[in-house]
Amino acid sequence: MTPFHQRTLVWNNHVCLPFTQVEQWAGELARHKASGVNVVSVNIGDADVSCPEALRVAERLRAWISDHARDYMLALSVRDIRGAQRAGKLAIFFDIEGGAVLGSDIARVQQFYDLGVRWMLFVYNNANALGGGCHDEEDHGLTPFGYEVAAEMDRVGMIKDCSHTGYKTARDILDYSTVPVMFSHANPRALCDHQQYSR
Repeated sequence: MTPFHQRTLVWNNHVCLPFTQVEQWAGELARHKASGVNVVSVNIGDADVSCPEALRVAERLRAWISDHARDYMLALSVRDIRGAQRAGKLAIFFDIEGGAVLGSDIARVQQFYDLGVRWMLFVYNNANALGGGCHDEEDHGLTPFGYEVAAEMDRVGMIKDCSHTGYKTARDILDYSTVPVMFSHANPRALCDHQQYSR
């Protein structure tokens, strides 16, 4: 019988590659492919990465994937992921670790989605223009701009991620949402408590 991992999708939903060191991308992605992983989401930015830099990383990754199309495929849909699996390729899409990269421009949600970003955190640890983070002394919740971003993410089809957000901000996102929301990398509080959530 075929091993289970070969009969299903093996998915790494948050691969952190060095943003500016393209030469290291090849080894990391090759390791994923060789180990039987089918899909990876590659982080193209966080709270310390500017919008222009995140856009450059996305463009460079897209070019790299295109240049290595025998083994890799940019996955913009579930159909693409299944197609890559059938072709024996590693499907790749992008994520952003914190909405600070948007600045104050709501149009950047669509721009990043068009480049291949399929999920985004609202906050990376500390408050930004969208809401509060899990390392803040006080979390005031989702801001008016944060609600605008949430609506725009729903419109374009980008998944809202509550990892690294403060408790109230995460609750606001969950209460607002009529479509699924995720915590891409977090633990159940009962198993791994976080001091910031005990306030």
